[in-house]
Amino acid sequence: MKTYSEEFVIWLWENKYFNFNELRTVSGDEYHLIYRGERNFDTGPDFQQVTIERQNQLLHGCLEIHVDPADWYQHGHHQNSIYNQVILHVVIQNKNGDKFSRREDGIQIPIVDLADNLLDPIDKLHEKFLETQRQAENENHSCSLVTRDSAQIVNLLEKAGAARLVLKGLAFRELRIFKSWDQILYAGIMEALGYSKNQVPFRKLANILPIEFIFRELRATPPADILLKVQGLLIGAAGLLPTQEISGTKVLEHEIRIFSAQLDTIWEDFKHRIGLKPMHPNEWQFFRLRPQNFPTRRLAGMAALLLHFYQDGFFSNFKRIFDGLGDDLEAINTELVNMLVCPPYGFWADHYHFDSSLLQVPKSNLIGPDRAQDIVINIILPLFLLCANEQGDGRLETLVKACYRRFSTISDNFITRDMIKKLFPNQKNRNKLINTAQKQQGLIYIYKNYCTKKKCRECLEF
Repeated sequence: MKTYSEEFVIWLWENKYFNFNELRTVSGDEYHLIYRGERNFDTGPDFQQVTIERQNQLLHGCLEIHVDPADWYQHGHHQNSIYNQVILHVVIQNKNGDKFSRREDGIQIPIVDLADNLLDPIDKLHEKFLETQRQAENENHSCSLVTRDSAQIVNLLEKAGAARLVLKGLAFRELRIFKSWDQILYAGIMEALGYSKNQVPFRKLANILPIEFIFRELRATPPADILLKVQGLLIGAAGLLPTQEISGTKVLEHEIRIFSAQLDTIWEDFKHRIGLKPMHPNEWQFFRLRPQNFPTRRLAGMAALLLHFYQDGFFSNFKRIFDGLGDDLEAINTELVNMLVCPPYGFWADHYHFDSSLLQVPKSNLIGPDRAQDIVINIILPLFLLCANEQGDGRLETLVKACYRRFSTISDNFITRDMIKKLFPNQKNRNKLINTAQKQQGLIYIYKNYCTKKKCRECLEF
């Protein structure tokens, strides 16, 4: 039997060389692929944010790719809770005819053998894959775009950035079928607070503890108790209370013991009334994270946001900013960011976690301006562009796009840094050319849609 590589399977999935309208599993079930997901280059499943449909039911989660189903167990995914968000296991050589793979939580996920779903003969596709690999190796590693002058490249990036905004809005459109505006915003902000290491567990938490549950609880709670209540709900559902740790109850400092006991009481009452099973502590990653980015502190930041928004909801509060500040783009962008910044408070003013060794830490925002800007660019503006299109609101559409164009640069990352060096290798002050968030988003769009797929020729024609 001919042997194929995992990269070949990933290439097939990314380029949709299969019948995605009738994607058949080994067990005979058929799915319609709505969104193939985003490639994950970090720890965890290969693709995130995958959306599939079966019998008018939408499923949203992650996807794992292997050559053979046995690799799932050889790699230990059946014992790793980070893979509990996987909804499809895609392979290319199902030697034993396996129909399902078992997750750590005991759920069986269907296996899709792409060899049974391909649009062309597998040997033909494999040769095409190898040819793209050979072309990539033979091509000059310098980018073809560098032959253009700087102004042309910048114009291309503005166009690419605009395309990325539209695509992000379209991704939210699929969620509108079964989720409210508030739930989409809540889940999007939660995922953004997870950064790259904890996006999956934050997204899972938003699904198992929906915004409607939280708002209902908070609206029935005396104002003086609301902040403590929402912390107990979030941290308890996340499985991050000291009593939920696998190693057993720690010996805690007096202040920590009192605070955690209060949260325990809130969580236990809510859990029994709702019948909600908390997440497993091992689903969260703390290793190699700066303490400021610990999930516990980000959840404390979300608790503060929920306290601010619970009366009218996320959507109404953000919509008021677009409606109430006229055409003052700077004021709108500033207010959107300010609405998301959360300074430290209470227990979290000097703690990162329920650990006495982390007392007396330097004060830092629970949600800082940099993360707030990322959320505005990647969540708020795309969602309100979708809202404008859905409601036929031309003014809001024009305003959102104008705010996006005006928004100043946000925090860079390895993609934007490398792309700037790649596109402007000999340009002095090259960073000054990328002076808006839209151009930064253009760098990411070009990288993800062309550079990683070795589509240099298509990029020149974009």
